[in-house]
Amino acid sequence: MSKTWYAILTTYMILFFVTGYINFFSNNYFATTPEIIDKITRDSDSSEKMNWVAELLLEDAQTYQDENNIASQSFNIVLGSIVSFLSATVKQKQ
Repeated sequence: MSKTWYAILTTYMILFFVTGYINFFSNNYFATTPEIIDKITRDSDSSEKMNWVAELLLEDAQTYQDENNIASQSFNIVLGSIVSFLSATVKQKQ
């Protein structure tokens, strides 16, 4: 195998592990359930402040969910690229 082949494979592996980490291990669960939001906002001194904090926590949870969806799609694309690259390599060797 040539150095170019190893460089391409290394690049794919780096992308694979980075998108896999973001997809499977970088999640924000602390603000996803109403019970946890109630615990965080329970000690607030005003209802307006409590509603504001709850709204911010829900927006934060939605942002992380959107990021996770993009990471999942990216992970699938990179995985498909690796499989295509390796199958093309095997096909050329035959």
